[in-house]
Amino acid sequence: MLDYHIELARRLEVELHNLSEAKEVPLHQVVLPKSPRVYMLFFDGELQYTGSSENLNQRIKTNLIQGNREP
Repeated sequence: MLDYHIELARRLEVELHNLSEAKEVPLHQVVLPKSPRVYMLFFDGELQYTGSSENLNQRIKTNLIQGNREP
C-alpha cells in the first residue's frame, strides 16, 4: 500500500510540474480535449481560475465561450 501512495505522489508531482510549465494560449486558439482535464484561466497575465472537467471541450464551449446564455 505504501508503494501505491509513493507512486501516486510521484505522478501528482509530475502533473503539477507539467501544469506549471504549460504555456498560456488564447482561448480562441486552444485545441480542446474531450477527456478529463485540469485547466487554468489567466486574465491580463494573472491566474484567475483553476478547475477541472470530465469533458473540458464541452465545459469551455458551454460555460466560457457561450457564457451560459439563457435561450
